[in-house]
Amino acid sequence: MCQREEDRMATLREAVTAAVPLSNKDQREIQDIHRQLRTADAKLVGPDAKMQVLPSTLYSFLCTLLMGWSAAFTKPAVWV
Repeated sequence: MCQREEDRMATLREAVTAAVPLSNKDQREIQDIHRQLRTADAKLVGPDAKMQVLPSTLYSFLCTLLMGWSAAFTKPAVWV
């Protein structure tokens, strides 16, 4: 964890402690859950239960999206 993030977590911890009294155990559990959520991969789940992991950055997501659109528009049309 970088110093900036540690400072932000310390500030958040102080604000939460001042607003709601929590035991040390509860604070550690909340911090652990927060850490897990930050590092988890976001996924889209379709109606057929297929999962697609989203890229970690907006730029990567947009590149993937545009590649998909490009592939869809460059396929030859099939007429029945």
